[in-house]
Amino acid sequence: MSVSPRITYIGHSTVLLSMGDAHFLTDPLFADRIMVVKRKLPAGMALDALPPLAGVTISHAHTDHMNMPTLRRMDKNTPFFVPPGCAPFLEKKGFSTVSTLQTWEHVEVAGVTITSVPVNHVRGRFFPWQDTGVASYIYTLGGKNILVAGDVDFGSLSPFEEIASRFSIDVALLPVGGMREVAFYNKRHHKKNVHIDPETAWEIFTLLGAKTIIPIHWGAITVSKQPRDEAPLRLREIAGDKAGQCVTILYPGEGWSL
Repeated sequence: MSVSPRITYIGHSTVLLSMGDAHFLTDPLFADRIMVVKRKLPAGMALDALPPLAGVTISHAHTDHMNMPTLRRMDKNTPFFVPPGCAPFLEKKGFSTVSTLQTWEHVEVAGVTITSVPVNHVRGRFFPWQDTGVASYIYTLGGKNILVAGDVDFGSLSPFEEIASRFSIDVALLPVGGMREVAFYNKRHHKKNVHIDPETAWEIFTLLGAKTIIPIHWGAITVSKQPRDEAPLRLREIAGDKAGQCVTILYPGEGWSL
């Protein structure tokens, strides 16, 4: 009996990807606040309820994606895969197996292939001149390619054009919001925008030629007064008649099998 890959949305950019007994986690965030901003939607699963992890990917060094309060609570023997410049942060916290993946480099773990792919976003941890990289990842499991993007800037779509030329994407997990959620949507061409909106996520999904889009990076860490799920629901509206076929909205704690 074949086993289908399963995606469980925990919240923000934290996703549990499972293939049989192999489990992987992206950008773990289980803290109840990011510095002064209190979390609005709780994580859909407790950190200590996670199954044993075959690996964890970190997309970049920002505090809501490489979250130290969360990492301090995790098993230090868990394998981590990170962009250039991020490994020292984890090694200082005692993690024993931290691998740096260059763009287009891949690794095989527990029958799953993880490929680092390019994305445009602000580098650094607290300052953009800090030498830390940014990545998205394609998980190839059960014959399916699942793209998990951490953060994506407005601007050039060229990284996704190249991804589409190299991979046939089955599922794209794309961010649809940011700290201000809807507050910045009407300023999408401002140079300081560093998070895409639902319209741009749909444009990227279309460019990729993916079969399914799952919105992430919404509702949990925000100062917006809009409804917490405004961004994913807006994505569904943008999709129109195609929404029923290709938009899958998961609330924290919900899962979906391919």
